Amino acid sequence: MPKTKWFRRRWYDFRSGHTLYLAFVLSFANFIIITYALLIERLPAVKEGKPEQILEKIATGKLNKFYQENCLAEQAFIKDNSKTVADLIKE
Repeated sequence: MPKTKWFRRRWYDFRSGHTLYLAFVLSFANFIIITYALLIERLPAVKEGKPEQILEKIATGKLNKFYQENCLAEQAFIKDNSKTVADLIKE
């Protein structure tokens, strides 16, 4: 048996057996990153002494602004600024 067939079979076995695990790890990593980003966005407002109710709104607003600027799906469509790329894909 050639080496490439052996490697492909092993990769297929690994991939099919660990798909759920990999999906969990990636979603958990995204959760950690988003939680960390929210905490970082809250720090300047905490130092200024803002109320707790406003802190969450400030952090969420800054995170949403980051997504709108950096994520393709959240960016405004160049021909029609009232729609995002995600809205255009849904149509």
